[in-house]
Amino acid sequence: MHTVWKMALFVILCAAGYLGAREGAKRLFFENPEYHVQTIELQTDGTLQREQVLKAADLHEGANIFSVNLAKVRDRIQQLPQADEVEVIRKLPS
Repeated sequence: MHTVWKMALFVILCAAGYLGAREGAKRLFFENPEYHVQTIELQTDGTLQREQVLKAADLHEGANIFSVNLAKVRDRIQQLPQADEVEVIRKLPS
């Protein structure tokens, strides 16, 4: 009977630790306004317009930088016929 209580306590502590870490990450990173996209810089040769690239990439200012899938953004922009080379970089604040 003692072993059952110890196992139950262990499971509860593990679950509480997991949920606490998940909530902490959510608050520190995903809901933190410091990690919202504030500036989107583009360098083009002029054949692609800013709005065209942002629409194709489904990218906008205000999104959380950790929720942006850089590989998907790069692939979406690369599919534009005018795009030769695409590099997408995430810069953390400060």
